Amino acid sequence: MIKQPVIDIATTNIAALGTDAELQARINASNHEAAWTAAGHAEGVEVWRIEQFKVVPWPKEQYGQFTSGDAFIVLKTYRANPDSEKLSYNLHFWIGKDATADEAGTAAYKTVELDDHLHGVPVQYREIQGYESSLFTKIFPRVQFLDGGVASGFKSVVEESIEPRLLHVKGTARNMVVRQVPLAIASLNAGDVFVLDTGKHRIIQWNGARSSPFEKAKAAELVQAMEGERHGRAQGIVVVSWRDRCDSGIAEPTSDATTAPATPTALYRISDASGTLTFTPIKTDGGVTRANLESHDAFVVDGGHTIVVWVGNDASAAERSQGVAIAEQFLDSQGRSKLVRIVRVVEGGASPLLDKLLD
Repeated sequence: MIKQPVIDIATTNIAALGTDAELQARINASNHEAAWTAAGHAEGVEVWRIEQFKVVPWPKEQYGQFTSGDAFIVLKTYRANPDSEKLSYNLHFWIGKDATADEAGTAAYKTVELDDHLHGVPVQYREIQGYESSLFTKIFPRVQFLDGGVASGFKSVVEESIEPRLLHVKGTARNMVVRQVPLAIASLNAGDVFVLDTGKHRIIQWNGARSSPFEKAKAAELVQAMEGERHGRAQGIVVVSWRDRCDSGIAEPTSDATTAPATPTALYRISDASGTLTFTPIKTDGGVTRANLESHDAFVVDGGHTIVVWVGNDASAAERSQGVAIAEQFLDSQGRSKLVRIVRVVEGGASPLLDKLLD
């Protein structure tokens, strides 16, 4: 028998949620946040970084660049139906691996605040560095996850002094994802492409033996962009064989990147009616469908690598506004990793990640 996780709301940070006073306070706060004045008014992408507990617009020329010591909020506004004037929103908050608890907490709170400002319409996504959803990485033509941050005085690549770094490039015809990885042979694999920025006048592109043509092409675009940013002071070269540039005693990597195995989707009903937050198992061996989601309740759809909190139109105010916090409580109750991807969807909202988990 599966034990039903039970959490005493009074001992959590969501004890006061759902009251009229709390809801009004959040709405008032959202209306007084200058960063949200024009947010979501038109189709497009908007990015903010958390700096000293404040929401600061991120320069448009740096859209797609995220630093490990920071937390960011990203809003994508679009029309789900091109023939309709109604706007839809995907609202992501991204937490870098070296971000402080204060930065992460501020990003989470401000995301809820922006959600309130947009009348609860957005689908919310919590993104943890290294575990980002494809929906997030595809927002930008080129995404770079780099070391540094506001607290460490992050330096742009156009500055004179550049520390050597190794960049892992993944890509498709429309999208490129670049991650800074440890500067070590162990970071390499034969299925991908890597760019070694020597920090001087040479940028080396290494193509893994089983890397795709798209990744090779995207890495070449990255090298070309880096050359342009340095106004021709750096030259890019392509290494065909690892042994062309390494000591003969170091073998060329042969392993490909691995992915975690899939797990059956599980469904839990959320309830706070008794003053205690409970998660009642409904299905634990897959076969979860939209017919299992009822308007008067909220549910956790557990896909193992992704947790979706689905909130019915008649669910409580706390369940509606604090989906991400509830998902974190659910993970804690099961002793699960905090790196699991979290999504909050209100009934009627669309999320490709939820669609993948449902039969």
